[in-house]
Amino acid sequence: MQALGTIDRPDQLAALSDEHRLALMRRLLCGPTTISRLGREFDKHPAWVRYHLKRLEAVGLIEPAGEVTTRNYTEKFYRATSGAFTIHMLIAPSTGDRSTVMVLGSDDFALRLLTGELNSGPGGFEIVSSAIGSLDGLVALRQGLADIAGCHLFDVEADDYNAPYLRHLFPDRAVDMVTLAHREQGLMTAPGSHMRVREITDLASGDVRFANRNPGSGTRVWLDARLRTLKIPTETIDGYDVEFRTHSDVA
Repeated sequence: MQALGTIDRPDQLAALSDEHRLALMRRLLCGPTTISRLGREFDKHPAWVRYHLKRLEAVGLIEPAGEVTTRNYTEKFYRATSGAFTIHMLIAPSTGDRSTVMVLGSDDFALRLLTGELNSGPGGFEIVSSAIGSLDGLVALRQGLADIAGCHLFDVEADDYNAPYLRHLFPDRAVDMVTLAHREQGLMTAPGSHMRVREITDLASGDVRFANRNPGSGTRVWLDARLRTLKIPTETIDGYDVEFRTHSDVA
């Protein structure tokens, strides 16, 4: 039995929408027990208990946990399939004609072009994307809230992008990593200011205003790693706390 399970199916939510089944479920999370014992605890007929347990078993939330025979009478024990459950479900837009593919994570111009091209075509699906940051995109994928996560996260110790984060967040499941594009990471400057801003260290010069990306974005992870390496306190950068969610907003 796993320690933490995920409820992410409509039939599971429907089963727990009944207050009696929810109460039985919470009791079984405390440990295995039998139908007759549950009947006594809830002051209900065993047939009533059996009906609700079968509904929970059918959607994979409980399972048989052995049996005991007393005087030619055999009774089954039931238990929850996990020690606890979290509920994760993404409700995405749909017209009924096309299925929705949810893409969460990095703000990516290539993804925008791909999304526009595919959504305008005759395919049987529609891409819905939102820039929430590379790290949050991977977390959403882990939680079942996204079908695809866009990310560009640099790991300083491994000197590699993305793969170290996938190994850390998905140690127990297989995922596919596809390279959509390569980026050149750096600083964008206002016209005429390139002579004052040529290196990361110039951000702390005192006469430069800075616009930052949001925490969890690949650019922010990269910048913070560079600042730590260069031993530059974030307090010395005017605008470090001014955050935007997309590259266009920063520009």
